[in-house]
Amino acid sequence: MTGGLAGCASQPVRYQGLASTEQLTANPQDKGGHLPFVYVANNTDWSKYGAFLLEPVLIYSGPDGQFGDVSDEDKRALASYIQEQFARALVLQPVAKDGICGRAAC
Repeated sequence: MTGGLAGCASQPVRYQGLASTEQLTANPQDKGGHLPFVYVANNTDWSKYGAFLLEPVLIYSGPDGQFGDVSDEDKRALASYIQEQFARALVLQPVAKDGICGRAAC
């Protein structure tokens, strides 16, 4: 008698309450379950873009969030830090959105 063991990879549970959920795909490189989804834009011609708008960083607070008992104050500090780092890394240039850019002149 021979025995077999079949395994299957389970799909991660979709984020809840996140507007961009449908634009995310399972992350095949995530081995630890910390980054189960990614956004992939394979056919984007980035040379057609001269600017972008960096939206404020928000901390995901769905029921499957990974922040445990981290305080709201610490979550806000983390979001602020991430925003600053993204802006530095992307050499942020202000771009008006609906006439508002946060500076006197855009």
